[in-house]
Amino acid sequence: MKIRYQNEKLRKRVEEDSEFFPINAFCVLLGLTLCTVSIVLTVRDMSAEGLTGISGFWKILSEQHPIWLAFGITALISGAICINLSRGLNMLKHLRPACSSKRYTPEEIDAEANSPDAKWYAEYDIYVTPNVLIGTNRGMTVVQYSDIRKAYIRSRTHTETKWHPGSIRGYSFLRSGPTKTYETERLIIITKRHRRLVLSEDDYLSVGAIRKILEEKCGPDVWKEN
Repeated sequence: MKIRYQNEKLRKRVEEDSEFFPINAFCVLLGLTLCTVSIVLTVRDMSAEGLTGISGFWKILSEQHPIWLAFGITALISGAICINLSRGLNMLKHLRPACSSKRYTPEEIDAEANSPDAKWYAEYDIYVTPNVLIGTNRGMTVVQYSDIRKAYIRSRTHTETKWHPGSIRGYSFLRSGPTKTYETERLIIITKRHRRLVLSEDDYLSVGAIRKILEEKCGPDVWKEN
């Protein structure tokens, strides 16, 4: 990972989100490759044996090429689960920070976070600077005060799938089992250009401090109850 922040909290966040990303991305790419190989080989053999339709496809796939599919599905599911658990998807917003209007570079974000008047709010994982808000716990998100049309906190329900062993003709892989649901709260910013940016997300976000900051910076009507 080549993003280099001087600010300790920004640097730590990138390191946390990128720690397992290369391995997880490799698992997903490997899974896609193996599944593609199984499909290509199956289609080739269907043509050679004169078979058509879904039944012919599944017959060739399950009898002659199950190992490619089994390992491919296992790699895909394992990579996807690990990316989700390790916050790997946030890397996309570290590589290209989400911004309200002006596109901020990592160097400019670093300078804002290191400014003498910047303040860190640990309960939101946000830097409040004289010019912008910098959210860090969902990748890097930068919002200029002049761009904010409204802000609010909204709950989001998540569904988590449990995985357990399965098999295709003796070849093991992971399959989905029972699910469980849980909720988190998101601090959402709507910009004057109608962009929707998630600045922070956690099990619980208190309203008081961030509402006061936004009303001071953007006016008393910026905060909306949802």
